Amino acid sequence: ALSEQLRADVTTLFGKMDLNGNGRVTKAEAHKLFSKNAFAKSSVDAMFNEVAVAEGEEITLDDWLAFWRQVKQSGYTDKEISEEVQCMLEGEAWVDWKDRRSVG
Repeated sequence: ALSEQLRADVTTLFGKMDLNGNGRVTKAEAHKLFSKNAFAKSSVDAMFNEVAVAEGEEITLDDWLAFWRQVKQSGYTDKEISEEVQCMLEGEAWVDWKDRRSVG
């Protein structure tokens, strides 16, 4: 399970991407977060390949939280995840987590 603080951190990141506040993040919305990064398109594609449950164009908050729970179950600490989430909040590239999901 995610700690209360880590859940708040990843929910903040989701909220920053969910520009219209409808509870779903599209690739276009996510691209805006990563737009300062030279690897914006590849970051968004990698994120959707890892997080999206369906072959869709949207990520729900439930998908998002489930993804982070499995990252933690793969051996990452709250601190490690939180540090990367903070970097992404600042527009840095998506990380290829060493977990059970693939960016490809």
